Amino acid sequence: MKKLVLLAALTGLFATSGAYAANAPVNIASPINGSTVANDFYSSFTVTCPGGQNWVQWFLDGAQIGKAAFYDAAGVHFAYRLTSGTTHSLRVTTSCGGGDGVVFKVQ
Repeated sequence: MKKLVLLAALTGLFATSGAYAANAPVNIASPINGSTVANDFYSSFTVTCPGGQNWVQWFLDGAQIGKAAFYDAAGVHFAYRLTSGTTHSLRVTTSCGGGDGVVFKVQ
């Protein structure tokens, strides 16, 4: 019975993660769109693409600041210092056609 419950839970997890990956390959967790962050701010996002060699790039105010290769999924966390009192944008793009962006202000 325990194996059946575990199998059902795993099946549900894989079904959910597959639907999520098909609909939103990029999920920016922070900064939140429209938020105000400290001068040294932290960013976090996840990327999910179909199996195979993939890449992700991230841009601040249109300038590329990072790129990474991954297989199925990647989590990226970084800290950055930006000019205080200004509005900035973070954009993330992937080789599998997904992307996301946020606009935020630095205090």
